[in-house]
Amino acid sequence: MGTTLRLLFKTHRFELIAITLACLALAGGELFMSSQLGAVALPPDCVFVQGSDSQGQASDPAHEQACQVKRDAYFALQGHVGEILGFGAALPLLAGIVLGVPLVGRELESGTASLAWTLSRSRRRWLLARAIPLMAILSVVLLIPALAADILEHARQPLVDPGSSFSDAGVRGPVFVLRGVMAFAVGVISGAIVGRQIPALIIAIAMSLAVLVGFEVGVTRWEHSLAEWRPAASFDINPADLQFDQQYRDRATGAIVDTNAVMATAPQVNGGADSAWIDDHYVLVSLGLLGSQYGVVVAGETAALGGLSLLGLGLGLMVVNRRRPG
Repeated sequence: MGTTLRLLFKTHRFELIAITLACLALAGGELFMSSQLGAVALPPDCVFVQGSDSQGQASDPAHEQACQVKRDAYFALQGHVGEILGFGAALPLLAGIVLGVPLVGRELESGTASLAWTLSRSRRRWLLARAIPLMAILSVVLLIPALAADILEHARQPLVDPGSSFSDAGVRGPVFVLRGVMAFAVGVISGAIVGRQIPALIIAIAMSLAVLVGFEVGVTRWEHSLAEWRPAASFDINPADLQFDQQYRDRATGAIVDTNAVMATAPQVNGGADSAWIDDHYVLVSLGLLGSQYGVVVAGETAALGGLSLLGLGLGLMVVNRRRPG
């Protein structure tokens, strides 16, 4: 095993170093922005809640002015945070593909696959002995920015627990890591099928994006199936919650009624719908998931991505087992 690991590092040294440096740079950027947000020291009573300041409490002009200065500094940093998280959204896919494609594709392109597969007892064992350590290394390296992103999320939302918040869920935590592992499996398949690294890299990017889009559609539908209609006030406009829709519930029948239908049937007062009449007959409700349900959703997403990764690796084994060396 030690010899295999040394050969793996020697063969994939460039990819491993590049991915590690990229992950460290992302983690460093996330931690730096966390420190910058922490330096602003935005107090809890200066955070807007439900459209009012300081958790709904009135404040004197001097206090409000001091809060506004800190809010301006805080929001000035948000654009840079968005840029860093945007890079974080792309990094796992790129890292997985860059590491996965050469695993088989380089052997085929350089013509060394024939010798390697001849010396090995089986092609499956040959691939697993290389793929599993690389997947483990990739997971560990991606875990660094994944954890740093949680720290950044806490700095962005100081009143919210990142472990119970849907905010920026796709760019932190185990989902971030498993997206890279899934892309690695796709890269292995693409490299084994195409046998040339550059075309395989392009195809793997397209395949990974297609798989990810399909996965996100499936996750969204699953989240909708878990979501419940609750009084809109129960969400408290909380950034930790995940909201899909907002309608009205009929107080008499309990039925969900479209907002446009309610406005059309409500008596008109001063050119607009009578809000008092609406409040008497309907309750404003939101369809969504509370932040406390975040752990369940992340566990499901992680399991699904892990299953896709194993499926991809299994397909890669099948391709390699049937692939001609030349």
